[in-house]
Amino acid sequence: MQAIAIIIFGWPGAIVGTVLMATGIVLSKPGLSFSGAVIATGFCLYIAMNPPPFRWIGLLALLCNFLSAVAVRRQATAAATTLVIPFLLMESYLAYAVLTE
Repeated sequence: MQAIAIIIFGWPGAIVGTVLMATGIVLSKPGLSFSGAVIATGFCLYIAMNPPPFRWIGLLALLCNFLSAVAVRRQATAAATTLVIPFLLMESYLAYAVLTE
């Protein structure tokens, strides 16, 4: 049971979500982008459980992931790429913090 929580709320979900969102944007496949946003939801909500400012960053990244999937559906590749940036920055910052600890 603990392994399922780690996969959903931890780094595996964040990494798979990032790969699917990036692939969805590059191939213009809204289904892949939406799947990536759904998979990354657990990671974003886990970050949002922390005190501010991380709460707001997690919620912003969650919202932007789904808006990015909508932008892919509307063929707006530049907007979709821009909307993924908050999630990538949050992920990069946390990866740096974990690895330099």
